Amino acid sequence: MCSGILRRWPTGSSPSAPARASSGAGIVAESITPGQNAIPYQQFVTQNMTWTALTHSGLLAFSLQAQLTSILPLLSEVLSRLTFAIEWGKSDAFTNGQKTSTFDSNAAIPAGDPRTLWDGFRWCAQQTQIKKNASAGLTVKMFTDLIGLAGRFGRNPAERLWETGYMGYAKLLNLKDDAGNAVVLTQDKVGPGAVIRTGVFGQLLGSSIHVDDDFPADMDANGVRVAGGTKTGFLMIHKPYVRPANFMGAQIMASDHVLFLSNQKAVKINSMDALSYTEAPSQTVPFVTRIDDVEIAVTD
Repeated sequence: MCSGILRRWPTGSSPSAPARASSGAGIVAESITPGQNAIPYQQFVTQNMTWTALTHSGLLAFSLQAQLTSILPLLSEVLSRLTFAIEWGKSDAFTNGQKTSTFDSNAAIPAGDPRTLWDGFRWCAQQTQIKKNASAGLTVKMFTDLIGLAGRFGRNPAERLWETGYMGYAKLLNLKDDAGNAVVLTQDKVGPGAVIRTGVFGQLLGSSIHVDDDFPADMDANGVRVAGGTKTGFLMIHKPYVRPANFMGAQIMASDHVLFLSNQKAVKINSMDALSYTEAPSQTVPFVTRIDDVEIAVTD
């Protein structure tokens, strides 16, 4: 689970849902004032952002006898697993969420699946359609080209991050420039005294690399999950445009009411979260871009 990627954004909180806030839209331009003419002005335009939070839950039942006879503290293990389930679901939704529309043909999303919480990063990348194709092999130039194609969303290394899966990360470790130098900076290269943030596996071109358990390795050349897919990919995400919010922290509830006759206890965990973006993703607002068609096969 990419719990590290969830730490890359400050999570706002709100006592109600949906929550709304105003955000400045557009860029203010400077003008030269000719002669005695008045300074031309621009009207400050705001846009409303809405976070519509959904409650997601985990439920687990266990025998009271098992708790009494277990050497290990069973209840604490149950709570740990439920908390992990909530975080895993959020992580999956961050990467693969498809609430507005679906595009993965090999991953039908049933009702109640965490991927229906919100539109995730891969969904945003499908809307922007700013991408590079790695069918001829992965090169450093593809990543630098992607930075250029993203424009103002890619220029600042501190404001972007790379997301991929395990096979994508393996490909990055073998990535070299024209001089044969490895371009991914990992802890072993910078030394034990260097600080690398939690959840970060290394740096590429000055930006953090995050490896996600849920990043698909069964995609086609267009970044869509399909039957028999053998491709993975990379996302470049402009962090300031990602706006998560938490409306209710994880709450634990226990009851033996329903399972009274079977001598069992049910434990449930609830959390209410939301994800929104500063602007809707599009070709003119490409805050998530991608590299497709990365073959997962390992070759000698």
